[in-house]
Amino acid sequence: METIEIPFSLESARSSFLKTIEKLPPCDKTQEFKDGVLWADCLNLLQQDNVLLVSQDKAFHLNREYGKGLAENLLEEAAGKPFGISLVSSLADVLNQVEVALTLDETWLLSSILAAHTGVRPLLERSGAEKAGREDIRYSLFATEKPDVVHFAYAVAIPCTDVADLKRTNMRMTLKGDASLHPNTSSLSDIRISEEELSYVRDDGIVDRVTNLYASLNSILFGHRTMVHTVRHPLKVAGSAI
Repeated sequence: METIEIPFSLESARSSFLKTIEKLPPCDKTQEFKDGVLWADCLNLLQQDNVLLVSQDKAFHLNREYGKGLAENLLEEAAGKPFGISLVSSLADVLNQVEVALTLDETWLLSSILAAHTGVRPLLERSGAEKAGREDIRYSLFATEKPDVVHFAYAVAIPCTDVADLKRTNMRMTLKGDASLHPNTSSLSDIRISEEELSYVRDDGIVDRVTNLYASLNSILFGHRTMVHTVRHPLKVAGSAI
């Protein structure tokens, strides 16, 4: 998705200043100069294309109530433009209007995740186990405030076998974590590992586990970068959800 930077202009500033003086939305209750500038920029964009304005500021909304559309004076100003403008108050409403199909290459996803989980091989070696089948991945996607970044949470199950002759059965490695997914470039960044665990049933029937521990504090995982975006809304995806 392309991002267009709108520079601050004297024309937009003047338009906002006049609304502040005349006490017109979105500057009718308080001197919200920045809201007036935002509206002026939206009007300029209407010369080029349709505009979808997302704001929880009730000053833009008719009678300051969500779901009723634009305030009357704003609607009149937009009426004479070549394109139309819509107003919504949440990211969920945006997704309903701009939703597009998102398909992911699970082979690539698995390869990227396994490459990040460098603790898997040492855990298997010291536990006397080996991989014994195809990995199964489940994941969930969440929209963020960055249009080209999706929050990605995953869980991978890997069947394993006992090579230490300890009569262990139902061996499985479980990997969990999250990352920033960049659909436009098919890449992952800021991968945070939360779990690497080998589980199995002992010969006496007791379920046992061997785990690599990853300490975390205040959403910062030691040894990894901090997520810099905010998770906003779950996305639908053609894949298996966690």
